[in-house]
Amino acid sequence: MKSGHFRILLLALTSVILGINESNAGWAVRYVYDGLSGTAITNLTEGTNELGEVMFPDGYTTSEILPPAFDVRDFSTYVNDAEPNDYGSYIPAYIQAPQTGEYTFWVRSDDSSQLWLSTDEDPINKQLVASVPDGQWSPEWDSFAEQRSEPVKLEKGEVYYVEILHKEAVHGDFVEVGWQLPDGTLQRPMPVDYVQPSISPLWDDFMGVYTDPSIVDGPYASPSSAVKEAELVTLYADFYASQPATYQWYKNGAPISGATLCSYTFRAELGDDGNSYTVKVTNANGQSVESSWDVFLTVFADTVPPRIDSASCTLNPYEVTLEFSERVNETEATNPGNYSLDPATVNFTEANLLDDGKTVVLTVDEMLQPGNVYTVNISGIHDLASSPNPAVNDPPAKLSITDGMIQYFYYWDIAGMTTNDILDNARYQSEDYDETGFATSLMLPWGVAENYIGQVKGYVTPPESGDYTCCFGKRADAKKIWAWAAQRRWL
Repeated sequence: MKSGHFRILLLALTSVILGINESNAGWAVRYVYDGLSGTAITNLTEGTNELGEVMFPDGYTTSEILPPAFDVRDFSTYVNDAEPNDYGSYIPAYIQAPQTGEYTFWVRSDDSSQLWLSTDEDPINKQLVASVPDGQWSPEWDSFAEQRSEPVKLEKGEVYYVEILHKEAVHGDFVEVGWQLPDGTLQRPMPVDYVQPSISPLWDDFMGVYTDPSIVDGPYASPSSAVKEAELVTLYADFYASQPATYQWYKNGAPISGATLCSYTFRAELGDDGNSYTVKVTNANGQSVESSWDVFLTVFADTVPPRIDSASCTLNPYEVTLEFSERVNETEATNPGNYSLDPATVNFTEANLLDDGKTVVLTVDEMLQPGNVYTVNISGIHDLASSPNPAVNDPPAKLSITDGMIQYFYYWDIAGMTTNDILDNARYQSEDYDETGFATSLMLPWGVAENYIGQVKGYVTPPESGDYTCCFGKRADAKKIWAWAAQRRWL
């Protein structure tokens, strides 16, 4: 475990070579500017000290390492009510894309913030991609439409400059960044493993301490160098290298195919027990250095059987969602014959395993009846251990069905005034909504913004058989689009 004392010394001693972007891996530096009132980002970028001099960017008061603790691997600051008020902060950094494809970024903060992203490693090409508006704060990731970026195409292994500007007035304060990967994985906040600090001319006083490149600390394993089989392990180190740098991870002295990012994540197997791992970094000038020590992995057998952690039926009375305690065998988990309900009033007809490997969505042939409490039974399902453990019904998973809720959806920043502006919209068609929630009434507060689509979806349970007359309302004008949608099934 690295000591906090060493990390602080590292910040104080790291050097810069002018004209070259220098960086370490798995962390960032936050510059803090005290004595700036207001909540607008311009209060940071244009704020002056007692001499009337603009403080940003050179006149920072203090600096600190992110993440703020070694047991935190998120690209975020603490939520802190005790920290002084009236300050701004600035986080210049680099991110390395772990996949090729389209990414979506989010920023969340108290008070306002801006997230800038470059098209490459050069800060001159940065563009504003997400923000929390001036004078506001974001208790949720989707409190404001501006918090979410448009899809951004990134290339695996490439390094991109990123910059966060944050302004705090009073009370609680924090800022954090999230993203969604091209494969759909949502990480909010994003892990710091892909983040490298931008060592700027602000560090001129500490030139000449390290050579370029250097591995100044690591490698290390997260969450630990002793793990259970099938558990995800991330290897990382602190690098000092001119950007864009390249990386290669080794197992028992041999290069690992595809392990060319500043961190390496894999799922441990029993055969990995006792393996040693090292890493080599090559700077922008083609100079390389390899880590001076190995990280050794201990992998122990999984002997704990999987169980159902939760069973739910939310809004759709024809679907049941089960979440297992660990990843399970895909072939077995997607066999609907391995599931049953008690009382046995319905049958499962379809089973789909989600990307996390432990969540199963089941379809039933008849509507689950409100007011009933069902017990979910499973059989023939095992985990991914080398000696697979059968799933157990202990304790029995209970499922209750209740009426009285409906789900609503918001799609922000969509202009228009006709029904076709709703139905022809690509985001609406793909259900790429910005915010969702649940309500106990159809009288929803739609007047929440300008230029958006509002939608409600759910099921109706008729109290008796017979003919019903239903009314569907819609309204469209030059500022707002209101959409009503429903699915119905009559007895």
